[in-house]
Amino acid sequence: MSALGSVYLTRKSAEKIAQELKEKDLNGMLLQFAIYDKTNQYGQNIAITVSQTTEERKEKKGIDYICNGKVFWTDGKIYIAEKKEHDSPLGLPF
Repeated sequence: MSALGSVYLTRKSAEKIAQELKEKDLNGMLLQFAIYDKTNQYGQNIAITVSQTTEERKEKKGIDYICNGKVFWTDGKIYIAEKKEHDSPLGLPF
């Protein structure tokens, strides 16, 4: 483990997400997080947002912030996650 952090999700944000999932008949939604080098005025350096498509970024669509938080422990190293490919004995794609 290279880092631990915490975020605070408000009921209002959770209800907004649940409503959007229900309206769009989705099973889930892709979120992304950013860990900043500096903290904000509240001592936070993590932001979680709804992930945007390339088109949404090109159109400069506003970012939907879900919640903020902070890193409270790190060993100073964070690694990029890589999907490990493996061969299925039946030739299936999973």
